[in-house]
Amino acid sequence: MGAAFLVDGHTEQRFIQKICPNKTVQRINLNGSSVGAIAIAKRVATQVRLWGGRYFPIIIVVDLEDRLITPTAFSGSLLMAIRNEGIADEIVIGVASRMIENWILADSQRLNWTTCPSQVDSFHGAAKLKEIIGDYDKASDGPELLHQARPSKIREKSPSFDDFMNALPIMPGCHWLSR
Repeated sequence: MGAAFLVDGHTEQRFIQKICPNKTVQRINLNGSSVGAIAIAKRVATQVRLWGGRYFPIIIVVDLEDRLITPTAFSGSLLMAIRNEGIADEIVIGVASRMIENWILADSQRLNWTTCPSQVDSFHGAAKLKEIIGDYDKASDGPELLHQARPSKIREKSPSFDDFMNALPIMPGCHWLSR
């Protein structure tokens, strides 16, 4: 048994498959600021039940998007909604503020972004990446750019990533997480 991941979309799925080979990674296929914690929890609960206790922990990675709530509060709401669905499995939730591209932006040295602020979680990450590097495609460029980014640097400029990393257990077979 080992960890399994439930993620927002293709960018996150491809990235996790790259950094944690041989781990199970499923897309939730629900995202956007109009999707509430209860809807995500129902989808998560269905998948966890299908897995039947084969994986632990179950790591969920979602984007905060434009929700008018903090990543910590959304993570708490999502966990409570999952528990209300009857799921007692070990769950770790990472909420990227605003989107996973913000985590990429945090390692500004890799992007040659000289005007990077001390905190990147408030940007529209995909739009900022297009501005910095030009032609940016979420599904194809995002996973590779995130893989090139250094977690230690991301933690310095992204409180949402730092919170996620603090919640994660040691992940054998996921080399990037220990860089």
